[in-house]
Amino acid sequence: VFPHPVQGSAQVDVIGFPISQQVTIRVENLLGQIIMEQLVEVDRSGAATLSVNSNLRAGTYLIKAHSQAVHLSRKFMVY
Repeated sequence: VFPHPVQGSAQVDVIGFPISQQVTIRVENLLGQIIMEQLVEVDRSGAATLSVNSNLRAGTYLIKAHSQAVHLSRKFMVY
């Protein structure tokens, strides 16, 4: 997540996924409620990108990214 902590909008770059696969990127609050979810395509470098808008309230969130073979999860904060 860049920038971190987030104020306004942010860009999420996830790497390490097989090329030409689709990745589901999900933003959840700490209660497990899905705030945002999007299916994105992995580019030739093995990365997928999602832009997160400024509609998120201040707090801590989880970014979860998964494909058939890879699962990632990271926390980020919004001020």
